[in-house]
Amino acid sequence: MIDIPEGLHSIQAYAVRRVDQPWPFAITHKEEIAQHWEQRKCENPKFFNGRVYIMIEASLQDGLLQGCVVETDFASSLYWRESGFADSSVVDCFAAAIILCADDALIYGRQAAGNVNAGLAYPPSGFLDPRDVRADGSVDLEASAAREVFEETGLTTVEIQRESGLLAVRQGPYLCIGVGFCSPLASAAFLETVTARLRDEHDPELEAMIVLKCQSDTELHPMRDYAKRIAQHVLAE
Repeated sequence: MIDIPEGLHSIQAYAVRRVDQPWPFAITHKEEIAQHWEQRKCENPKFFNGRVYIMIEASLQDGLLQGCVVETDFASSLYWRESGFADSSVVDCFAAAIILCADDALIYGRQAAGNVNAGLAYPPSGFLDPRDVRADGSVDLEASAAREVFEETGLTTVEIQRESGLLAVRQGPYLCIGVGFCSPLASAAFLETVTARLRDEHDPELEAMIVLKCQSDTELHPMRDYAKRIAQHVLAE
C-alpha cells in the first residue's frame, strides 16, 4: 500500500528496502508486456530492457519515509506506464537532484528524443536500479541522485556539493524524492560548463539545460506536476 498523500512533503530520513518477491502485475500481464515491448523496441531502438525497481509499499510519518521496492524489467515498467498505470497499488519511486547555483537559480534538464520523458523539463533523475541497492538490501536514494547527475551532466560530487534536506513529492503514480545539491558557480557559468559537456557526448540523455530563476519560469517549459511543485517550493516568486 502507498500511504503518502498527494503533494509535497519535507522528510528528514528514509528507510527504503528491496524485497525479493515478484511484481504480480508483471506476471499477470506477461504476454501483453512481451507484445508491447516488441512493438516499442521496433519504434525506438534506443530502449534497453534493463532491471529497474517499482515501489509496492510506502508510508510517511514524523518525517520518516519508509518503503519497499521490488525488481522488475524496463519492459514491464514501460507497459505499466503506457497502459494507463493500471496497477494503482504501486508507484514509480525515483530520486531527483535539486541543484541550486550560487545565484539561487535552479537547474533542470530537458530530455532528448527517444527517452521516456522526451521533451519534458525535470530535475536530473532516473529509475532506481540495482546499482542503488547496498549489500544489505537498503536503497541509497542520495547516491542514486548523484549518479543521475553524473550520467546526465558529467558533474561529480567534487563539482557540486550535497545539501541537507530531502523532499518527497507524490503525483499519482510518481513518488519523487528530491535530494539537494549546490554549485559554487552562478547559473550562467554552470550552464556554459554543462552545455559544453553535452556537446561532446555521442548520445546525451539531455538535449538542453534549463535555468529557472523564479516561480513563473516554470510556465515557460513543459514539465510534470512534481517537477513544477519542486521548483515553486525552492524558488522565490
